[in-house]
Amino acid sequence: MILLLLAVVLAAASILWARQDPRRLRIGFAAVAAVLLALYGLLVLAANAPVRIGPASLGAWTVLGAVGVSALGSLVLAGYLLFNGVQMLRREGRSPAHLLSLLAGLAILGYLVVAVASVAFDSPQVAAWVLLAFPLVVTAGLLFTGVLVTSLVHARLARRHLGDARAIVVLGAGLIAGRVPPLLAGRLREGARVADLVRASHPSAPLVVSGGHGADEPTAEGHAMRAWYTEHPELAADPVLVEDRSHTTEENLRLSAALLAEHGVTGPLVAVTSDYHALRAATLLRRLGLPGDAVGARTAAYYRPSAFLREVVALLRDHRVVTAIVLALAAAPIPLALGVLLVDALG
Repeated sequence: MILLLLAVVLAAASILWARQDPRRLRIGFAAVAAVLLALYGLLVLAANAPVRIGPASLGAWTVLGAVGVSALGSLVLAGYLLFNGVQMLRREGRSPAHLLSLLAGLAILGYLVVAVASVAFDSPQVAAWVLLAFPLVVTAGLLFTGVLVTSLVHARLARRHLGDARAIVVLGAGLIAGRVPPLLAGRLREGARVADLVRASHPSAPLVVSGGHGADEPTAEGHAMRAWYTEHPELAADPVLVEDRSHTTEENLRLSAALLAEHGVTGPLVAVTSDYHALRAATLLRRLGLPGDAVGARTAAYYRPSAFLREVVALLRDHRVVTAIVLALAAAPIPLALGVLLVDALG
């Protein structure tokens, strides 16, 4: 009962935090912890229940079912990531950023294959290493799931206060041969739609297009984005300001806020980016102390998994201290085991 009560407390905290500020990563982690505690609490209750189903108790069947569902779910996830990785290679090329879903699928499948092989070939040594790596594998999965849950919650709540915004900032995404590619065009279209909503309450709210001059680009992204709006007058995006010095998302936000301040705009802003990138843009706004939030334009379904994996890595890097502590604790059994083996070998 204590575990179930704690699960309820964590679920309530997650809901409260989401209502207060949906940009906090702890929302998803608290929600995941609540679900895990609830499931474990129910498992304990089932294990202690004096009920037998066939030759085994209800608890034994519950444990077996949980293991089976976890293994099947991991296999399905690996298959999906591998399929998506092949799609990315065919449509986007062999850029390292486009290989993430394929590599993740191979890692999950490889772990499952090694685990099954260690049992099938009766190899205690390999099985021991599989078990030692298990906490690290589970922790990585929970970190990803926590970020995913926060991202989904944030996407549902980020548009609540668009009417309070005083400006719109469309974040750059790179040019192709000096032209605005489909991904960036999607952000610009969404920026125009958001601008219409914001300007219903604040008609003079400016729209900032933000992006600097990359080494492989003939012009700054900001100028190409402004030219794209000129080529699509039906979107009625004016007034448009150009920020043309940024090279990272953090610079996009910081330099755009400075540009807005120069024009006397200091209130909340809404950053417009791609859906997979909205949570990180929102957390950066919070870290920079800038009022406002971020919303995302829809991205092609095949593009999201690899792109979101990249965002998860970036978010965990942004919170590197906490991430390092969590991963170090999860990986602690591995160096301990190596130390035991070394002592045994020297002895």
